[in-house]
Amino acid sequence: MNLTDIVIPDLAFDANDVGTQENLFNLIAERLLSAGIIKDYDPLVEGFRRREELCSTGVGHGVALPHSAIDTIDRIVVVVVRVNPALDWHSRDNEPVNLVVALVSPPSMYSVYLQVLAALARTLHIESVRNLARHAPTAEEAAKIIARIAQQYEEGKEGLIEPVC
Repeated sequence: MNLTDIVIPDLAFDANDVGTQENLFNLIAERLLSAGIIKDYDPLVEGFRRREELCSTGVGHGVALPHSAIDTIDRIVVVVVRVNPALDWHSRDNEPVNLVVALVSPPSMYSVYLQVLAALARTLHIESVRNLARHAPTAEEAAKIIARIAQQYEEGKEGLIEPVC
């Protein structure tokens, strides 16, 4: 699993005044649709919505990891979004979310999907990673930071978790 291939910087974006989770899910789906990664955004938005109904993907520290497995995609893709102002996400710590890392996968890749989700959760649990991503000059740079550190972590190079930018 190469997280630097899965977390795609060109898909990352800053979302200002998005207002609701639903609006953000639509923006993520539109991004994937315009990039030709999905053919119809309705299944993705519905997948995100159904997942949130089960349990909030707000993992704390201002981070959410919405995820969905849909048939209209043929590979695992991660989209990084910085949200301003932060959204109420019904997170475990009741903090609003300003860093969203959305994961989309075909159902056939479920085991890898779970590995990617776990790797991202572990990486985003590190305060310095969250800070670097939030303060990166662009959303694309934030995605590169998350991908690089997650990959280093997965390769067992924990000493590299505190990168110099």
